[in-house]
Amino acid sequence: MTVERQFDVDLPAVMVDPDAIDNCVLNLLLNALDAVARHPDPRLAVRTERADDGCHVRIVVADNGVGIPAQQLPGIFNALTTTKGGRGTGLGLAVAMKIALEHGGDITATSEEGRGSTFNLALPIRPAREPSGPPSRTQSEATGLPAPSQPERADTASGAEPEGEV
Repeated sequence: MTVERQFDVDLPAVMVDPDAIDNCVLNLLLNALDAVARHPDPRLAVRTERADDGCHVRIVVADNGVGIPAQQLPGIFNALTTTKGGRGTGLGLAVAMKIALEHGGDITATSEEGRGSTFNLALPIRPAREPSGPPSRTQSEATGLPAPSQPERADTASGAEPEGEV
């Protein structure tokens, strides 16, 4: 089996749950491996790149396997849908899509029977955020850390300031 890897080392960071994205990509790779299992010259390609829109990082998994029939392609991300007959559960791509969507991303697929498939996982590039003040109570509860105390403010409608505040 030939595995081509091409990873763009200059990609911007994306905010993701690494375990979830690992699971998503693993599902795409397992499907690709299954698709090339009976091919005399199996090939997989995995690459990372910046999407043409400039707003997403893309992880691409391609194979030269059996391909997906055109009439089945629109439903491949539906739970319990499989093109593998009794060998598949129909959950892998549904789980992968769920993870992508939970990260604000998407997965698209192109395929040609007898020639292979390409899956594109797009994840949004998140700009660095500037601090927006103290965390909310919900954020504090989520982190398990207490919210920082804030100085009490006087009635700002009257323009009065608390004593001692500059």
